[in-house]
Amino acid sequence: MHSRSFRKAVMRRPIRIAIPLAALFTVAAVAAAAAAVIPIYSNDMSSTSARSQLVRLGKGKCDRGASGGALSLTVGKATRECKMATPVVGANLDIKVTARLSQSTPTELQKKTFVAVALRDGEGGQYQLAVFPAKGTYQLRRDLPPDAARTLLGKGKSKSIKGVGKPNKLRLQAFPTADGGLRLAAFVNGSSLPAVVEDSHTASTLGGRSSTLSVGSAKAANGARASFDDLSISLPDPF
Repeated sequence: MHSRSFRKAVMRRPIRIAIPLAALFTVAAVAAAAAAVIPIYSNDMSSTSARSQLVRLGKGKCDRGASGGALSLTVGKATRECKMATPVVGANLDIKVTARLSQSTPTELQKKTFVAVALRDGEGGQYQLAVFPAKGTYQLRRDLPPDAARTLLGKGKSKSIKGVGKPNKLRLQAFPTADGGLRLAAFVNGSSLPAVVEDSHTASTLGGRSSTLSVGSAKAANGARASFDDLSISLPDPF
């Protein structure tokens, strides 16, 4: 009887799990940076029909294909960036995709080459999160039409960024604020980058509504190659 009573008491005892205080602060910081979303589109790029849902934007030479069930893009001659538009258009979106900068990218180009996602893309303007896997750095960019004048809203190194040949989960949010401005938040591999900014003055000048992914460099990037999969796009949750 004593043994049976003891076992019942143990079973009724609440279980406590110790979570380090630093981990709680990290979870809270990421939750604060990421706004709640409603998923509206996903594409695992696993088939030809799935990959064909993305269409080319811009000029220059780009080769598209498949690589291990992902969309593959290779930059051609005299071309700086290969960019593909998703089927989703809109001003306030959350875009996520897994990108790999291929090891077949020429060695001399690897540190110069970025993989990226962008929102409000079009007419020479965009908000773009560009990650340089070989350097472990990122840039949050704002390009304004008509001459695509560029402003770096955030930049730096991040331990969350993985190197060449490894998957980097890129995420960019562009959501309205209560005062009519725009809030941008960027993430790599689930970690919030120190690039959460509010853009109140120039957001209205970006008339583009495309959501895009790309691989490229500041100069001609002939031979740069990247693959993209697990694409998803969401809307801000009004509640």
